[in-house]
Amino acid sequence: MMNAHTRMSSKGQIVIPKAVREQMGLPVGAAFEIVRQEANLLLRRDLSKEGAALDDVMSSLAALSKPFRPAEPLSLEMISSVPEEALRQHYVKHPV
Repeated sequence: MMNAHTRMSSKGQIVIPKAVREQMGLPVGAAFEIVRQEANLLLRRDLSKEGAALDDVMSSLAALSKPFRPAEPLSLEMISSVPEEALRQHYVKHPV
């Protein structure tokens, strides 16, 4: 068993120390339930809420990592005949 210390920020946030996260194998997006026990708080992992949030993050990352590809490769002649602004609109990645 490992003891660790942390403090609550002005926003009410508490950081779980890295050594504890590593020892417990806590992934990014891990969900927790806070249970009040008299003058103490118990932080309990909530596995029922972890899957959906992690799936959302993973699907968003997968969608962003797919590059745009035209159905057929464009020849140099085809690219040269298209106005520069049209190429920019269709082939330059825009922030999501």
